[in-house]
Amino acid sequence: MHASQKTTCSLTTRRLPAILHPVIFALLILLAAVARSADDKPPTIRHPKIIQYDRDYDDRIDRRENYDAQGKLKKAETDTNGDGRFDEIVEYQDGVPQRASKDLNADMTADVLLRYDDGGKLVRTENDTDFDGHIDQWVYYVDGVPKRAEKDSNGNGKADIFQTFDESGQLTGQETHYDGSDQGEFLEEKQHNDVLFFHGGKLY
Repeated sequence: MHASQKTTCSLTTRRLPAILHPVIFALLILLAAVARSADDKPPTIRHPKIIQYDRDYDDRIDRRENYDAQGKLKKAETDTNGDGRFDEIVEYQDGVPQRASKDLNADMTADVLLRYDDGGKLVRTENDTDFDGHIDQWVYYVDGVPKRAEKDSNGNGKADIFQTFDESGQLTGQETHYDGSDQGEFLEEKQHNDVLFFHGGKLY
């Protein structure tokens, strides 16, 4: 009796109802299609958010880059003098530079500010040339080339030196209008082809 039961179980296991055969066949086709579809999909790319560099191999990070979810550069900080502090910072939009600042004398204060147009071309710089914490020079650019510049030579917050440049960025003219508000006589001087700065009527 046990043998008969074993035989019956064996036959039941081997034989499937005929109606299931097309169902199983359809499922196998569907699974194969899903597998092919998965293989055809491009792999998911995970962009790094931050990349750090040690460019001079001194075991200190001297450049750090921040990226958005699409892998476009958002911000870059660079240690240009190797003192372990970032002294140049550039901010980007859609991978294109928009603003930048530089600390030239390592006092952790920006001495140069740079502005760019939507295409990433430099349009203006503002400079603190005497490192007193106040902007005293402004340079304006067209297509990345300087076209005019202004300088405050006596520290009163007003430009008194005006320069113009040609299409190649070469100086073509300069006018100095010293207001002498608390320093004496008014001075006006014109100079071409050379860069001259006056302070109190004296060349420096």
